[in-house]
Amino acid sequence: MTNLSESVLKNHMIRKKYNQKTAFINELCNGLKANGFDPVIQHEKTGFKSRNIIIGNPYSAKFVISAHYDTPATLGFFPNLATPLNLFFFLLYQLILALGILLIPAILGLLVLLIPMEIPGLEYSIALMVFGISSAISCLLIMVGFANKNNYNDNTSGVITLIETLLSLNAEEKDKICVVFFDHEELGLLGSRAFLKRYKDVFKRKMLFNFDCVADGETFVFVYNKYTKQEISYIEKAFSVNNRKVILRSKSRALYPSDQVGFIKGMGICSCHRNFLVGYYFARIHTNFDTKFDINNIIDLKDGIINYLKRSVENERVFS
Repeated sequence: MTNLSESVLKNHMIRKKYNQKTAFINELCNGLKANGFDPVIQHEKTGFKSRNIIIGNPYSAKFVISAHYDTPATLGFFPNLATPLNLFFFLLYQLILALGILLIPAILGLLVLLIPMEIPGLEYSIALMVFGISSAISCLLIMVGFANKNNYNDNTSGVITLIETLLSLNAEEKDKICVVFFDHEELGLLGSRAFLKRYKDVFKRKMLFNFDCVADGETFVFVYNKYTKQEISYIEKAFSVNNRKVILRSKSRALYPSDQVGFIKGMGICSCHRNFLVGYYFARIHTNFDTKFDINNIIDLKDGIINYLKRSVENERVFS
């Protein structure tokens, strides 16, 4: 890994509060400037102080690669699991997770019902109020609560992938790719939505590869839409490095909600393990167990991006 990536892993793992993000942005921009890049910080109107970091020209680049850099809140003791290629289990698990989050508010409400009240029926009103307030607090904590201190896979892995790719480009390649670090993905894709609004015309014809949770799993999963279908064969060849297994699946048969979803030619990439029961999955994110970081994944993705860039340049292919 480059010194810049090592510094991010050592000093800027938590990027949730504004000042934490500022420290990361300064480190990132200074490191990139030292290597001949000219990063631009775009302040976006999202209801929060969102800042996207852009390297390169979205208009002239062959394509765009992205990752969100904001740190998620911790789920505490709740386990987490995602199965992007198993829609039924993905939705079932999200339902179970939601019920688990509401378990404590439900218990608090039931405890209120055990308290004797002088006014008949008052306990039901108070129990409902306690349940509603505690549920709102629980949901708020899930979104903007305590930072998950261990976030190697989600999404420090995407951040490092972008850094390693940038610092591997030669002088000619630097002008042909645009790299974007999105803010506030965890609050509802706010940074990427603002970026898309700013460059809406560009992304009617330009592809975006979004890397989210790519450091834990031996298989790369690409979720594409009908507008990127023509690129499948090129992508599979480019990223099948070092005997890496690559799966490309249409979003009609997959579910991977990340920053790429609003883009006409957006493609989401994650890495997965395989289980005979649920199929391809990744786990541990948003918990203290998010500590897996396979540097070989980063290297292979970086090589895949550069392979794809070289192929597009050699064939003089325009994505329109």
